[in-house]
Amino acid sequence: MNYAFYNGEYTPRDEIKIPLSDRSIFFGDGVYDCMIGGKRGVYQLDKHLTRLQNNAKLLYLDFGYSYNQLNDIINTLIGLSQLERYVVYIQVSRYAKERRHYCPDFTKCNLLITITEAKLDYDESTISLVSLEDIRYRMCNIKTLNLLPSVLASRHAESAGYDEAVLIRDGIVTECAHSNISIFKNGSLYTHPLTRDILPGITRENLLGECRKMNIPVYERCFGYEELICADEVIVTSTTHFARRVEKIDKNSINFCKNSPFYELSRRMYSDFIECCC
Repeated sequence: MNYAFYNGEYTPRDEIKIPLSDRSIFFGDGVYDCMIGGKRGVYQLDKHLTRLQNNAKLLYLDFGYSYNQLNDIINTLIGLSQLERYVVYIQVSRYAKERRHYCPDFTKCNLLITITEAKLDYDESTISLVSLEDIRYRMCNIKTLNLLPSVLASRHAESAGYDEAVLIRDGIVTECAHSNISIFKNGSLYTHPLTRDILPGITRENLLGECRKMNIPVYERCFGYEELICADEVIVTSTTHFARRVEKIDKNSINFCKNSPFYELSRRMYSDFIECCC
């Protein structure tokens, strides 16, 4: 069964009650993170909680839970749920007594954590992308609850028959609607540098780390649409799908380079999850 924790109470996820004093409802005033796990625990929990805490500080949120307390709550949810593989969602949102933009008690927070069953299988299938203008808020480096532009981009992609949307701002490829994007060219990996225009994805970091272990040169620099569609390969990374290979962008087919390191990289990334958590 899928379970949830909200401000000290454990309950089946579908029975959780969130009050109107939670500013996530009116303002999307909060941050979140998402992680995966298995019977042996949550994958790269330290990295995810560190990112969550850093993001909370950027929004002046002090949710008052230590790492050990968060770990205990998550482990309790894992025990209640008895799931083989799962996704953990954790959200920190601001509290207020009334709906107003200014909040006198600016740091008092609510904590929501859910655990949901997930397959998390190794998948070698390819995906397609549609390109869209990046109209998101200029706080993409913070994993906030304000996801409307990404929701609209995902809706557009699905209605047009694509798997994901790749976003472009001022001629530069930033990332996808809910994942990071990188390219291979002439034996090197290129990916957008860590600026406020992209999320510092943990799976993106894993990909770069595995490339360096395999002596694949890594360059964190901007690239445009033409470089994207002319790449030897295009790779999309995310927490729940690890690394996926792109076969099509708009109406352009993407080449698969000979002797590609992609499958070795993706297997290494998935194997690390299995060894750590399953």
